[in-house]
Amino acid sequence: MIAFCPHIRQFLLFHMIPNRINTEKIKLLCIDRSWLLGHQRGLDPELSTVMGLLHDLYSFQTGNSSLHAPNGSEMVRVLLKKDFKDLFSAEEQLLIKSAIYHHSDKDLVHDEY
Repeated sequence: MIAFCPHIRQFLLFHMIPNRINTEKIKLLCIDRSWLLGHQRGLDPELSTVMGLLHDLYSFQTGNSSLHAPNGSEMVRVLLKKDFKDLFSAEEQLLIKSAIYHHSDKDLVHDEY
C-alpha cells in the first residue's frame, strides 16, 4: 500500500473533498489519527488511513449528513471501481466499504477496522 497512499491522499485532498471552511487541517488531522489508530491496533495503518480519508466523503461532496455512512459506502464503491480499480485487493475493498458503511454505528463492532 505504500506506493499508492500518496496518490490517494493527493487525489482526495485536492479533487474529491471541497475546501469548505478550512477542511485542509481537518483532512490532515484525519490522516494522522487514522494512521495512528491502525498502528495502535496492530492493523494496516495505511488501509486505516484510506478508510479515515474516505469515511465522510459523501458528506463532504453533498453537504448532506443524513444517512451519510451507507451513501458514502456506495460512493466509495464506485470510486474503487473507477478511479482506484487496481489499487486495492478485493478483500481490502470489502474492508474499506464495510468500515465506511458501519462507521456511524458507534456502539457495534463489525470487524477489526
